[in-house]
Amino acid sequence: MEECQKQHGGDERFNAKTVNPVLIPYEDICNPKKDLSKTIETAYGYDGLGIIGVYGIPEVEKLREAVFKDGFKFANMETKVKEKYEHKASFYSFGWSHGKEILQGHPDYS
Repeated sequence: MEECQKQHGGDERFNAKTVNPVLIPYEDICNPKKDLSKTIETAYGYDGLGIIGVYGIPEVEKLREAVFKDGFKFANMETKVKEKYEHKASFYSFGWSHGKEILQGHPDYS
């Protein structure tokens, strides 16, 4: 960090800023009386990371296992089926996108 400051002086573009992820309990999401607007603004606002972590999800291990199994089944379906779930308008940010997104000029298969 000091070397970077010496190289770039007081240039603000090279100053690192620590941003912590926003975490909320699952019970807050389930509570219709809970106002989450400030939490969402913090996570997705100008200085946010663009993600919200949720903790305290009941039976999360069981749910995670089921999603992974279903994801495997879906990935192995016919192309015509998977194409129904592509979302080209969002540049494949939503829906099925395996190999459709372009990363550094090449299809992203990760």
